[in-house]
Amino acid sequence: MTQAVHGNAPITLMPKQPNPSLCERVECYANMNNCGVALTGRPGVGKTTLIRNVVSALCGNEREDVVSAPCGNEREDVVFAPCRKAGGMLTSEIRKCGHRVGFSVTDLATDRSGILAHIHQTVGHQIGRYRVCLADLETIGVAAIENAVADSRIDLVVIDEIAPMELVSARFVPAVEQALASGKALLISTHAHTDHPLIHDIRRQLDLVRVKLSNRDTLTDTIVLKLRECMSSRAVDRETSSKGGNEDPLTQDIP
Repeated sequence: MTQAVHGNAPITLMPKQPNPSLCERVECYANMNNCGVALTGRPGVGKTTLIRNVVSALCGNEREDVVSAPCGNEREDVVFAPCRKAGGMLTSEIRKCGHRVGFSVTDLATDRSGILAHIHQTVGHQIGRYRVCLADLETIGVAAIENAVADSRIDLVVIDEIAPMELVSARFVPAVEQALASGKALLISTHAHTDHPLIHDIRRQLDLVRVKLSNRDTLTDTIVLKLRECMSSRAVDRETSSKGGNEDPLTQDIP
């Protein structure tokens, strides 16, 4: 268990633990040295804003994160500066005339955005007041995760978030499992009140950070440091592998 102190408030990063159950679904997952951070906290506490701050700090890009829906004749869309080091999906509130009417989903690497769920969506699985737009969730959100895993230029895979709306998709859980098995650094937010095996696996495997109103403004540096360490270790692993690091380290020095 690792502790970092910001001001007078200690922040506890809960240690990861092996979980063989997921290895049954993703080959060799239990043997992977997974590295990353899982965020949890109540809805509206600021998990997505924290993720954007972390990605901006890691990538050195400024990004706009205001999303709104039509209000009269005006409309503002999500605009993200592409990040060379991170990929995956982000979600945002959609507001009309100051009221939340839905959620958007955005591909972090390409800026492509769509509707995750909306009160005026007429078809799709209903979660509370909203109906899920499965097409945008899968063609933008799930595809963003899959592409981030496959793209060798991307070091950090972001998944925001794992919650009831995203779990509607049959493709979503396998995409997250691919990310967990990829060996890349991970930054994942999880819904505090969602009881799902995948969420339990993630919270055990990654360093868990609980986001609260009292600490959300002090967490960015801690998480950035952790993820930089993850990405640095992955770079060393790739360099070792490219130089023939597949040999058994226990026998390399035996004459």
